[in-house]
Amino acid sequence: SVMFDFSVTGRPMMFFVPDIEEYRGELRGVHFDLAEAAPGPLLHTQDEVVAAVTTIERDAPLYAEKYRAWQERFNSHDDGHSAERVIDRLLAME
Repeated sequence: SVMFDFSVTGRPMMFFVPDIEEYRGELRGVHFDLAEAAPGPLLHTQDEVVAAVTTIERDAPLYAEKYRAWQERFNSHDDGHSAERVIDRLLAME
């Protein structure tokens, strides 16, 4: 999902989730609790999104610890050297 890709940038994030209850239910299910892990606000309406856009930079420090935990959990290998590690492993197989 784009949320994982974008989080590599370290920029503030917000999550527009008007249908989160459907995903938590039987529609698709989720692999983790987004409300608990999200490194930014969960927004349910367009008005909430508009309001959050104006405060996202100011509010970013409120989510710093969650952001660190998110990156550790989901992006621990995204350090700019992933391809190098893959090549090293492939060459080591010879």
